[in-house]
Amino acid sequence: MMNEMLSENFSLRELTKTVHTECTNEPGPREVANLRRLAREVLQPLRDSWGDCLKVNSGYRSLLLNTRVRGAKESYHLQGKAADIDCGTSALKAMTLAVSCNTLRLPVVETIVSRRGAHYWLHVALRTSDDPKKPVFSTKEYR
Repeated sequence: MMNEMLSENFSLRELTKTVHTECTNEPGPREVANLRRLAREVLQPLRDSWGDCLKVNSGYRSLLLNTRVRGAKESYHLQGKAADIDCGTSALKAMTLAVSCNTLRLPVVETIVSRRGAHYWLHVALRTSDDPKKPVFSTKEYR
């Protein structure tokens, strides 16, 4: 099941992988359905636009994993509705990817450019019909 392709270029394994081997990180059926929508409606269009340079470093997170990485208590990662896209040391790539979400009219409720040290990533969260939040764009710095 973990080798299941959720879209042309994104597998369930890619969107559930973690370096924290002490944490079980297996999504349930509802989370897999959300990951499939995230992959097809947000990540795949970005990959089609940007090519192979688009790499996801975090997708679904179990409660234990989310706690371990100090994720938000209400994180969209817990529902399989969010992914963090690795942007290396390029703030420009992170910002341009965020703009691409708008330009491509992707169904996102959060686009957050984050930085820790010299490393950047873009957090994107899938907007669903049951989501009461208004779309958010922000930046965040971690220490």
